[in-house]
Amino acid sequence: MVSDIWLTDDSYIFPSSGKRNLNFQRCWFKRWNWLAYSEKDDRAYCKYCVLFAGKGGGVGKQTFGNLIKKPFKNWKDAIEVFNNHTNCEYHKNCILKGTCAKQILEKKVEPIDIQIDSGIKRKIIENRKKSYSYH
Repeated sequence: MVSDIWLTDDSYIFPSSGKRNLNFQRCWFKRWNWLAYSEKDDRAYCKYCVLFAGKGGGVGKQTFGNLIKKPFKNWKDAIEVFNNHTNCEYHKNCILKGTCAKQILEKKVEPIDIQIDSGIKRKIIENRKKSYSYH
């Protein structure tokens, strides 16, 4: 799911833009594993936050901007923006949601409703055993 987000081919040349002719850097994928790049838009996104952030997050439910609702292209400030994004609580929550969703999809863990249901069934069986032992 999230790991299948498009990553550029090694031969892809990122377009340059702005007065300084800056562009997206391939090495950023390794430094920030949550980063996704759109060849169509020449912009970057946080693949986890785009999928799991909802309408607002963090203190005061601030409106999402760079990397989430608005794709990012200001390559001059990329490292600072990416580092700040990494430290946001809503981003950390989205990473957690993505990790849990991946575990469920890969059958490494049961969905929460099934876990709860299984727990209730176990408790009923335990209570019945206790009840029968008193008779």
